[in-house]
Amino acid sequence: MTEEDNQNPINSFEDFTKLLESMLKTEVNQHAMDYTLVYEGRGRVRALVSKCLWVESFTEMDAADLGIVMRCGWEPVYFEGFSPNLKVTVNKLLMKGDDCCDICFEWKE
Repeated sequence: MTEEDNQNPINSFEDFTKLLESMLKTEVNQHAMDYTLVYEGRGRVRALVSKCLWVESFTEMDAADLGIVMRCGWEPVYFEGFSPNLKVTVNKLLMKGDDCCDICFEWKE
């Protein structure tokens, strides 16, 4: 996320997806995870994460529960804070032993 991202208000689904894409393209995230964004029609995008360095690290320490609190559990509230129009649903988490992280972002007018 850049300083410029912080200056742009989130007034539409397009604004949000631009921000989400820029956040995922940071150097840290590019090295920490393998992900795909799947656009499912107007106002809906799903982030599918197939590999995550954070999951590997917390699992190796036998601390996946702590990983959920520190890395995954806050994400819905964080993202929903960008706009009251945004609803975030976490369907799966690698940190919980699922085959991927499946996070759905839906814009409601």
